[in-house]
Amino acid sequence: MSDERRVLLAGATGLVGSRAMELAIDNSWLRLVALSRREAPMPRGVRMEMLVADTAGWPEAVAAIAPEAVICALGATWKKAGSEEAFRAVDHDLVLTLARAAREAEVTNFVLVSST
Repeated sequence: MSDERRVLLAGATGLVGSRAMELAIDNSWLRLVALSRREAPMPRGVRMEMLVADTAGWPEAVAAIAPEAVICALGATWKKAGSEEAFRAVDHDLVLTLARAAREAEVTNFVLVSST
């Protein structure tokens, strides 16, 4: 039996997510699985997987990954989002979609990192 813990990371392409990937390098107990809308470079030496999926499929992806915990570091800047609606779609709607999917998958821990 392994003491390895499966943790889903959403927001791997951002500042917090990329730092979480770096910190995972020295933790052999951690199996990090990034869920992303696009590919992201992974730090050298990190033991992890990355699942790239359209956000409409994230609930199914969370169920398939079956994590014990989720780190949600999703976020956008006003400038990158381009509008209030686009900003809200990431910083609010996508976060809620992920949280609901985690609840449905019976994830025991959910960590939300937000600038707001």
